[in-house]
Amino acid sequence: MNLVLSAVIGARFATNTTLLTEQVPEARGTLFAFSSSTASLAIVVGAAIGGFFVDTLGFGAIGVFCMGAALLSCVIVLAFVREDPLEVDLGTA
Repeated sequence: MNLVLSAVIGARFATNTTLLTEQVPEARGTLFAFSSSTASLAIVVGAAIGGFFVDTLGFGAIGVFCMGAALLSCVIVLAFVREDPLEVDLGTA
C-alpha cells in the first residue's frame, strides 16, 4: 500500500513541477513559492485531518479523504491550467 501511495504522490509532485516550469518567467518564482508553502501547509493540515478521521471513523476513512483531495486537485487543475500551443521560431539558418 505504501508503494502505491508513494507512486501516486511522486507522480503528483512531478506533474506539479512540470506545470510550474512551463510558466512565464515573471510568474514562475511566485508560483514556486505558493506551491512550496501549500505543500508544507498540506503536510501539517493533512496529518491533523488524517489523525481525526482515523480516530473517529477508522483507517478506511483515509482512502475516502485521499480520493476527495485527488478529485479537488483535478478540479483545480482543470479550472486554472490553460494549455496554449507553443509558438517556436526556429529561424532560417
